[in-house]
This record gives sequence, structure tokens and C-alpha cells, in this order.
Amino acid sequence: MTLTPRYKSSGDILEVIHVDSKGVKRVLTTVSLSQLLGKWIHVRERMKYGFSGKYTLELSYTLTGAEIKTYTNNSIDLWRNGASYVRPKWGIYRSLTNSSRLKDEQVRFDTFCFAKGSTNCV
Repeated sequence: MTLTPRYKSSGDILEVIHVDSKGVKRVLTTVSLSQLLGKWIHVRERMKYGFSGKYTLELSYTLTGAEIKTYTNNSIDLWRNGASYVRPKWGIYRSLTNSSRLKDEQVRFDTFCFAKGSTNCV
């Protein structure tokens, strides 16, 4: 799963991209970047790993709690063929495929929580 900003002539968006165990890539949902820029956003992702896993993404404004976007998929391929464990990665990645779309941006993070099982982050 990736949360990827895209700068397009049709409007700047944040894409939620999924790559399944067969390597098939698809955009699950999008959000207009205009809703996010210059604001603190609370992001919650929940995953149940498996070939028929579960994924939920919730975006809301930190200050007001107002919902921006919620996406849920109750049957999504979240397991790689031959895998025996999960090694999640978090970071900021930028593609050099189309360097004309690269911009200098600031992304600020605060308060990460990773939980396993029924444990819940506040």
C-alpha cells in the first residue's frame, strides 16, 4: 500500500495504491491534495494480512476531527506469495520517472503508533 501524491493537469491528488501478490497495481481511492495541504491530518491505517485480508484507511483533520476520507476493503490481497512474515516500510518516496512533476515539498510527521492484534492506537 502506498499513499502517493500526484501532480496532474486535471488536479493534484493523493492516490491510495495497492499492489497485489501477482504484482498487479491499482488505485483504490483518491483525495484532492487541496484538502490536505497546509493542514495537520490524522491518518489511521488498519490491516489484516492475508490473501483475503482487510484494509481500512481513515483521514481526518487533527484539529477538528472532521472526516476527510474513509476507505475500507474487506477482501483484499495483502500477502506476497512465498512470504513468511510482514516487513512493513514507511517513508517518503519520490519517483524520477517524470522529473518535471517533482516539486520541493515539506511533509511533517508527529506521533506514530504501530500496534499488533487487538491493541489500538489512540
